[in-house]
Amino acid sequence: MRAAFTLAAALALAGSVSTYPTYPGVCTVGTSDVAAVAANGNMGPQANLYYTLETNASTYTPGGQPIGVTIGGLYAGLLLFAAESGGSAVHVGTWGDFDTNSFQTLDHISGCTTFGAGSTLGHKNGQIKTGKYFTWTPPTTNAGSLAFYAIVVSANAKGFQTLSSTISSTVPTAVATGEANIQFTTIAAIPETIRPDKTYHRLQAFHAVGSQIYNCTLNGTTPTWVATGAQAQEFRTTALTSPVAEHFFLPFADAKGGRPSWFSLLDNTFITGIVVATLPVSAAKIPWTRLQLTSTSKAGLFAGVKTVIRVNTEGGVAPAADTCTDVGKVALQPYTADYWYFG
Repeated sequence: MRAAFTLAAALALAGSVSTYPTYPGVCTVGTSDVAAVAANGNMGPQANLYYTLETNASTYTPGGQPIGVTIGGLYAGLLLFAAESGGSAVHVGTWGDFDTNSFQTLDHISGCTTFGAGSTLGHKNGQIKTGKYFTWTPPTTNAGSLAFYAIVVSANAKGFQTLSSTISSTVPTAVATGEANIQFTTIAAIPETIRPDKTYHRLQAFHAVGSQIYNCTLNGTTPTWVATGAQAQEFRTTALTSPVAEHFFLPFADAKGGRPSWFSLLDNTFITGIVVATLPVSAAKIPWTRLQLTSTSKAGLFAGVKTVIRVNTEGGVAPAADTCTDVGKVALQPYTADYWYFG
């Protein structure tokens, strides 16, 4: 998934179900709350009870589509919320699609009424639960980088485990320099030059880190740097932990340097395109582009993608002209960019 809505995410679960059989007993996963639950329940935190937290996105769009969250494993108690930190008294977003016989939002109990309506989820009984799926609806305004926090209480009174997973907004806050990557909330807001068809929807968004490739070539009698491709790894967020795809140029007889291509590391699917529009942004940055796919995928990571735009570029421009002294020399120029996939 990344940031940087890099949708990064965090979860934590704490509490003794025997002490608090109908609610978690705490509202946060702050140090004092976790210590209080451990003391009251006579159960300590365990480093690994093999519980898992999975989300279907690593970024969120304010006011956008809900995000799925799954707690894996057999457990009895749960506290779950999204916030800037585990001890925060301000929880954001709202929870839905949960079994109301087993779970509840803590709006009127457990002292969580001031944390946000519908924003804190907890168990409702001490019965065994397994593999439960919840949906989290993002706040309507940008809340920056968040995390899902949870405390999961074991089904056999062995203790509890805290988990975490970050999630980032697609509308990041400004960086210290005052220059932030631009994240467009609608297709209409994308610069017209590279704007996809208005009927399209954004299906994926990845952050790429790699190199633009230049060859020192004779232009008549003058040595000149010529762009011949790129090589990069793409990530769900700017956390740069596990790449989900590779970007490179695939040789084609009708395309000098080849055609831009992407290979999914998750399911081995593959797409290829051609550049149909270019938008210069800075002498120090490669341009933004729109690519139309010539080879598509019906399944996997790139399923349904028809066009790709490259935005938020940094670096990647050709070396200084006077460094092209040896014909055939290759230069790898570091760059980063965001690739958005529409269909």
